[in-house]
Amino acid sequence: MSAARDQNPRWGRLCLTTLSVCGRGVGSVCLWVLWLALAIVLCLQLGIAVSRELSVPKFILRSIEERLDASQMRVSFGRAELEPSGRILLSEVQVFLPEFAEPIATSRAIQLQLDPWALLVGSVETRQIEIADLTLYVPAMLAPSGRSEELLRGADLLVRPRDQGIQIAHASGRLGDLALTLAGSFRLPPRSEQGDDKVPVTELIARNYGRFCRQVRTEMEKLAGVQQPIVHITLEPSLTRSAVATVVLLAEQISWPGNISGQVRDVRLETRLPVIPDGPFMLPTRVSFEEAQLTSGERLTDAILTFRANVRIGEGASPIVREAELAAREIAAQGITLTTPLVRLHDFQWPRARVETTARLLDLPFEAAARVDLVQRTASIDFEGALSPRVMDEIETHTGRDLSRYLAFGEPVKLAAHAEFDEGWRFRDATGRFDARVIHGYGVTFDRVTGEFEIDPQRAHAHHLLGRIGENFARGEFTQDFSSLAYRFLLDGRLRPMDISPWFHSWWSNFFEQLDFPAEPPAANVDVSGRWRHGRETAVFVWAQSRAPRIREVTFDEVLTRLFIRPHFMDGLELVGRRAGQSLSGTFERHADRSSGEWSEITMDFASTLDLPSVRQLLGETAGQHLDAFEFERAPDVTVRGRLLSEHSPEGSHQTLRISAASPGGFAFHRFPFQGVRFSATVKDGDVTVHELEAGVADGKLSGTAHVWGPDAERRLGFDASLTGARLGRAVATVEQFAAVRAGQSGETREKFLPGQNSARLDLALSAEGRFADLLSFDGTGNAMLTGAELGEVRLLGLLSELLNFTAVRFTTARTHFQLKGPLIHFPEVNITGPSAAIDAHGTYAIDQRELDFRGRINPFQESETFLGSVFDTVLSPLSSVLEVKLTGPLDKPNWAFVMGPTNLLRNLTQPGSPSRTEPSPLSPQAPTNP
Repeated sequence: MSAARDQNPRWGRLCLTTLSVCGRGVGSVCLWVLWLALAIVLCLQLGIAVSRELSVPKFILRSIEERLDASQMRVSFGRAELEPSGRILLSEVQVFLPEFAEPIATSRAIQLQLDPWALLVGSVETRQIEIADLTLYVPAMLAPSGRSEELLRGADLLVRPRDQGIQIAHASGRLGDLALTLAGSFRLPPRSEQGDDKVPVTELIARNYGRFCRQVRTEMEKLAGVQQPIVHITLEPSLTRSAVATVVLLAEQISWPGNISGQVRDVRLETRLPVIPDGPFMLPTRVSFEEAQLTSGERLTDAILTFRANVRIGEGASPIVREAELAAREIAAQGITLTTPLVRLHDFQWPRARVETTARLLDLPFEAAARVDLVQRTASIDFEGALSPRVMDEIETHTGRDLSRYLAFGEPVKLAAHAEFDEGWRFRDATGRFDARVIHGYGVTFDRVTGEFEIDPQRAHAHHLLGRIGENFARGEFTQDFSSLAYRFLLDGRLRPMDISPWFHSWWSNFFEQLDFPAEPPAANVDVSGRWRHGRETAVFVWAQSRAPRIREVTFDEVLTRLFIRPHFMDGLELVGRRAGQSLSGTFERHADRSSGEWSEITMDFASTLDLPSVRQLLGETAGQHLDAFEFERAPDVTVRGRLLSEHSPEGSHQTLRISAASPGGFAFHRFPFQGVRFSATVKDGDVTVHELEAGVADGKLSGTAHVWGPDAERRLGFDASLTGARLGRAVATVEQFAAVRAGQSGETREKFLPGQNSARLDLALSAEGRFADLLSFDGTGNAMLTGAELGEVRLLGLLSELLNFTAVRFTTARTHFQLKGPLIHFPEVNITGPSAAIDAHGTYAIDQRELDFRGRINPFQESETFLGSVFDTVLSPLSSVLEVKLTGPLDKPNWAFVMGPTNLLRNLTQPGSPSRTEPSPLSPQAPTNP
């Protein structure tokens, strides 16, 4: 369009220039040559009468002399012949004017055909005048060289006077390089009523010959750029204008200098104009040429220009074109070629006009209409048509830049536009609509893009936009500021983010490649702003809702999100995911390294009821590996807050996480089993600190804290925990099972310690520290209390105790504090009490060998409140040092014996010889008792 707009004023000036050169030059030359030739013919006729070289009848001489007196011309010739038929032949004829010394015209021969019948009655009437080799001269005093110069040469004329006119049967000659031919008739003005015998043509020539020469020279200078010009003039008589001339100009080439210089080849110009205009007249003109080309590169080929111009007579007056039409094979300007253009000029009232254009641009048609003011240089243009996909190739050729990566058309683009240009052809604004299919834009292919636009010198605004990329579609608007290059997109639709990843750097794909939308593209609202060529200023706001998406291979029923995105930065303002009774919600920030595009920092705050494997998958390998220590039987309620730094961060690789979780089902921390758990944990660079742990262990309640730290090879664990109300046997079995699993063995779940004593409960507090992977490396301190209906009994009198029941002592409570030293547990003091007895003991337990080594002193009746018990306690008190028990062997089958004292003695007395059956261990538990 811009090329077409630039073309109109240039071709308008070209047409006016051609018209001015051809119209004024050819018209003036032809008019003056015609009158001059006629004047010379009459002067020659008079010259014959006065010549002394011929003997002519006196009445002819008197008639010619009367005319010569009024003509102010003098004619001389070398030889004259008069035939009886009335034909007079003159040779070497010269014509003079009084003010010039040299002749103004010469002729090799002039032949006059007189009417013989008129001669018989003494009248001189010329029937025909034939002039051969006529030459007109510019007098020396008017020529720039100071010598007489040829003006018209080699002219031949055949003239026949008629009533009130003259017929020119044939006339030809050369005005400089211009070949001139003339034929036709014209009317002469009527003679005056006073019978004036002046020859009007000769008088006109004599009076105006000097001005005629100057004007002809001026017009001929305008024809300096015309090569091989030929002018054919045909005269048609007119009652009011003497004659109407049809002028045909043929030229091999026309060139002109100036700001808009160029040339036209094989030109044919045809026009009609009055010989003697009596006022303004209409000048119909038709110009055809093979090619017109401006030096600035614009080209017009095989063109026909027709127009009607209103011509006013007067100095400085220029033709005013009322209507014009230009048809051509093609117009080429600014690298753009229009084929079969048709340009029409309507309602031209200087300086305003209406122009309509139809043409084909790259083989596709378009229409354009414009209203222009040539003085104010304003325009209003309407355009409707289709742009070929090849238009981008033409633009690339014109600009020398490869634009295919930014924009390319697969199919023609339908376009309708209206543009306004203010004074000086300054662009004011444009509006329009477009419809494009298969558009390739910066690596993304659109199936269709439609919309409306408004453009002014400051900004462009596209609205009612609709774009489709496969299943993706968007509606919205676009704004562009030309001075700052700032832009903004507002879009609403459905979009798979990876389908537009070529528009962004790697940070976009690095993030969104973790998301998949197998069901359908997510619904989204997008606000994109930034500045072209300043990618760091790009900002993207996204609201999206998706059905059945996958995030890092975790499938959700629905996901809602709000994102603020900048290059190398993403702020997840809101993220909500739901699936089958589970949910995820929270916020996050993601920073990326500017050089590599890889993530450098992630800050997150999430709450989740997802199962732990899904949470780990969502957090990714770096953050998720810290959850490997946790196992949940049922999906927990989890909150995760923290900050992750990768090796691409200036601070180096660091991780800080705050994790809170609660689950009513089974739970394991580093494979240690719990029942139901609530805890919070902090992860910092591989160090894990568990705060406020509450969990069920062996039917008891565990609370405390734990800390895991150090490199993988020397990972350490420190904890401070308390256990209340646990089943002793199950607690021991749980620990042994955990130790076996950690050692790579299959742990047995049955209770090996005090089997069946479900009523025995354990309260334990322990603080310890050691290598995480080695349970035998821990050091710490603790205390414990064991309670139960019957922890055990001691038969002081062996079988006799079955008869004397009061001699069998039972124990229900045990208290101790201990020290953990690697594989050994030291019990400096153990107090075991029952309803009537007590044991004070000390010893060790070897964890690796599962061996007991205890010594205890039994006070059988220390706790008895009965009279008989008090008596026995008093009697046996001196022997308490003798009743010292040694407990050794495995935990599930301990061996005991009195170190010294009456027990061995009594056993020997009551059980002489080898026992007939195996007696139960004195500390072995009784039959199971339901709590």
